[in-house]
Amino acid sequence: MSLDLLRDRLAQPTPSFSPFLMLGDPDPETSLGVCRAALAGGADMLELGIPFSDPCADGPSVQAACSRALGRGTDVATAFQLMMTLREGSDVPFNLLVYGNLAHRRGWGRFVQEAARAGASSILVPDVPLEEGGALAAACADQNVGLVHLAGPRTDDARLQQLGAASTGFLYLAGRQGITGARHDDVPQQVRDAVRRAVTVQPAAVCVGFGLKTRGHLEAVYDAGARVAIVGSALLDRIATHLDERGRPRDTDTLLRDMERRAAGLAGCGAETKED
Repeated sequence: MSLDLLRDRLAQPTPSFSPFLMLGDPDPETSLGVCRAALAGGADMLELGIPFSDPCADGPSVQAACSRALGRGTDVATAFQLMMTLREGSDVPFNLLVYGNLAHRRGWGRFVQEAARAGASSILVPDVPLEEGGALAAACADQNVGLVHLAGPRTDDARLQQLGAASTGFLYLAGRQGITGARHDDVPQQVRDAVRRAVTVQPAAVCVGFGLKTRGHLEAVYDAGARVAIVGSALLDRIATHLDERGRPRDTDTLLRDMERRAAGLAGCGAETKED
C-alpha cells in the first residue's frame, strides 16, 4: 500500500518536493508538529530519518538533529511509533532513511516489517552498498517496500545502471560530493549534467538531495529531469534557530508556522517548471 503511494506520486506529471526531517527532533511531540506543518505547507512526500549517533553521510545540521532527537529519547521503536501516528492523518509517501547498524541490529526482516507497518513507502540505507544489501533487498521485496540506492554526481554510467536497476523506489542522486549540507551558491552545471545523465542511462526515477536549499535549486534539478528534490539541512537549521540553550522550542507555535511557511516557499515550483 505505502509503496503504491510512492509509485502514484512519481507517476504524476509534476515533480515532487520532499523535506527531510529527523524523527524525534527536537523532541517527539514537536517532531510530529513539524512534519505536519511541512505537509500543510505543500510537501508532496517526506523523507524521515531515524536518529543515529554516527551519521557518516551527513553534515553538521543532520548530526545536530540526530543529537537532539537521541537526547530526548528517540530510539527505533519511538521513531516507528511517530511514523504510525503521522500515517493516520496523511496519505503522502514516507521515505525512510536509516543507518545500517540500527537496522541490522534489529534484523533486516524485522526492521523492514516494522517499517512497513509504520507506513514507510521506501527505505534508504546509505552505508550499505548494493553488493552487501541482499538481505535488505529481499526483506523489502517481501514487505512491498521500495528500496532506494544512493549514487554520486561522479558515479559512472555502468554503476548508475546497476543501482537504478536495483532501486524499486527511486535512485537517490547526491547533488554534491561528500556529506549533506545546504549550499550557498547556484547548482553547478556539473550537477545538472549528472542529473540528466542519471535520467538517461538508468530506469529508476531520480531524486536529488545533498545541498538543495532554495527555490532556484529545486527548479534547476527539476529542469534537468529530477522527479523528486529533497531539502533537509536548511530546514533543520531553521528548527535550531527556534530552540533555547537546552534544545527546547522557545515557542512551538512560532516554530511550526515558520516550518509551514518555509515548506510553502519551496512547494509547487515543480509545476511552474513543467508549465515553462
